[in-house]
Amino acid sequence: MFYHDTRFAKSFILLFVLNSFFITLAQIYNLPKLFDMYWFYSFFYRESMLFCTYFLAFCLIYFIKIQWFQKLFLACVITLSVLFFLINLFMLYHFEVTLNDYLVSVALQSDPRESKEFFITYFDLKFCLLAFLFCVLFYLVYKYARALKQGGGSRVILLVFVLLLLFVTAAHIFKFRPHYERASDVIYNTAVAVNGSLKKILSSMKEYEKISHDYDAFIKDLNYTQASKEDQIQNLVLIIGESAQRNLMQIYGYKLKNTPNLSKLKDEKPKNLLVFDDVISSRATTYESLSQVLSFANQENSNKEWFEYLNLIDAMRLGGYKNVNISNQEKFSIFDKASTTIFGRSDEVHWASLSSYFENSKPDEKILPLIDKVLAKQYKPLFLSVHIMGNHAIYYNRYPKEFAIFSEKDIQSKFGKKTRAEYANAVLYTDFVLSEVIKKFQDTDSLIIYISDHGEDVYDSGEEYQLHNDVKINRFMVEVPFIIYASDTFQAKHPKAYEKIVKAQNRPFMLDDLVHAIIDIAGFNIDGFEAKRSLFADDPSFLENRARRVGKSAQKDYDKELKNQLFNTK
Repeated sequence: MFYHDTRFAKSFILLFVLNSFFITLAQIYNLPKLFDMYWFYSFFYRESMLFCTYFLAFCLIYFIKIQWFQKLFLACVITLSVLFFLINLFMLYHFEVTLNDYLVSVALQSDPRESKEFFITYFDLKFCLLAFLFCVLFYLVYKYARALKQGGGSRVILLVFVLLLLFVTAAHIFKFRPHYERASDVIYNTAVAVNGSLKKILSSMKEYEKISHDYDAFIKDLNYTQASKEDQIQNLVLIIGESAQRNLMQIYGYKLKNTPNLSKLKDEKPKNLLVFDDVISSRATTYESLSQVLSFANQENSNKEWFEYLNLIDAMRLGGYKNVNISNQEKFSIFDKASTTIFGRSDEVHWASLSSYFENSKPDEKILPLIDKVLAKQYKPLFLSVHIMGNHAIYYNRYPKEFAIFSEKDIQSKFGKKTRAEYANAVLYTDFVLSEVIKKFQDTDSLIIYISDHGEDVYDSGEEYQLHNDVKINRFMVEVPFIIYASDTFQAKHPKAYEKIVKAQNRPFMLDDLVHAIIDIAGFNIDGFEAKRSLFADDPSFLENRARRVGKSAQKDYDKELKNQLFNTK
């Protein structure tokens, strides 16, 4: 076997040690919960994959018996592994993420000047010393590693391989592979990142070029009037949450106290915090919902694609507002194509996380310093759109440890106690983030609108965990929070607009018409805007009589078919 050969044995041990360091660092920085049972299971799985794949690869190359090929293989694998390990170490040291397709895309799209500035900024003596120490460690491992002799030791390593292979195979067959398992060695991780980056760059370039061209041409023919200085709002903020169902929020009557900050603000300053109790999303998935939320596309005119309509960002620019977007979601995704493209047309776009995977996104509080930077520029008037991770599954990865307040003992429902407790904790954390955002705007002329892209069925309809999908759409997947914070200054400067908002709190509304509501309250007019579709319309008859049909092809009438479905409130 290969582990009887000195060259192969020393190389195998070196690569196993090197990649074990990579796995450990990746787990520490990528998984929000450190050293719990899931962390150790994921670590064991990745180590098993590492051992088995290299064991099989080395066996194959060893039995080929071509000396020059064996030497070339070992030299290339070791050189690339050390190089890619140092690259990942650099990313973890400075950005707390492993190399991914987003970071590769940034590198590929940077010009020489940007690359020079990047290296000057981030290459410091501490990192160089850390990289040097790892290189010394790897050298010592390779130097002092030894081949196994025939006998008991070789039988043990073969037995270990068989057992680990059985474990990995069973994990795949029975589908209990860890959700966060992405790669078990640096070469594969780098190859996946580069391949994913190239595919997404080419796809995004083609689509964005087409959509941008269409928008630019479309805008030229639009008629619009900008908001007057009196009607302009200094800070108009739209916060889009993720998978938030209002029935599982304290401020909407849920039994667990998982929105203490918002609820307290509502009790103490009811004029500032306005809660809307009959708002739903039109679709049950992020892409489908936000393609309508952020454009003039809606359930009635879905015969055309969303990008054939004017989008919210361009409308706000034409209305006289400076557009800034802050996102804690992934930059590239087939699921977020609409929102990423539309938000990308903002004057400025800031990403809170450099990760390309939902599960590796940082806590939503990472948006807070970015908001401070935007406010420091004193844009007037400002339209700030913020896209947070909110309650995106897996819920227990959405909040820091100190927000793990609720547990199974707090849940009285028959199904999904643990999951529902984790969901409550995610809501609790979102409540904290929203309250911190509000504090930043409370002393200025500001209006903050918080919505969710869609809801979530967290064992609400029974034993099955449905999450959100248009195929089995139900009320829990579309009933979303809609909360507005109006500062004292806003109320004083815009009394008519504030009065319209107050009157609208109990109106039926669907988020595919949100663009009309925002334009209405922002104080300007533009082709495509229909005042009757605004939540704040002077005449609410259209909203009261509109059939709110939800889901793909608008197959369900919410008010007639879904609204009275039974709900587990415990």
